[in-house]
Amino acid sequence: MELRHLKYFIAVAETLNFRRAAERLNVAQPALSRQIKDLESSISVKLLDRDTSGTRLTEAGGVLLEEARDIMERIDMAREMARDAQAGRRGHLQIAGLGSMSLSLLSDTLSRFRLAYPKVDVSLHDIGYRDLMSELRAGSVHLGFSFDPNLRETREFKSVQVVKSRAR
Repeated sequence: MELRHLKYFIAVAETLNFRRAAERLNVAQPALSRQIKDLESSISVKLLDRDTSGTRLTEAGGVLLEEARDIMERIDMAREMARDAQAGRRGHLQIAGLGSMSLSLLSDTLSRFRLAYPKVDVSLHDIGYRDLMSELRAGSVHLGFSFDPNLRETREFKSVQVVKSRAR
């Protein structure tokens, strides 16, 4: 059984008409008939009753139709998930900060990020400076925030000032 067999079977089962199904699929009707016969042969089950009054699903055909729809839906979802992952629209982002103050500064930015990338799960962690650096080095945290004014850019990390305040 191949995916095209399921796709073709779904079209025939939904239209109960080989000619309309062939048009919908953009294939020749004899080729479609052959594929359906191949499918029935490969699983040793009669899926459709065909006679002069038309085409009807057998009980086994009804069962296969439900399963075939589920399979095709899962395949479409898998394609979409793979495309989302490749485009960076899916995944998990680990953010760590020093104290709740640094994480609260992110609330507006995170809201906008979540709207733009709804399939990316974001986790926030409140950890100390040493833990922050070791988690960043280990790769278990993707983004870190610190109030340390002495933190400088290194070969390992890029440092960007996101908030500036005046000392009083």
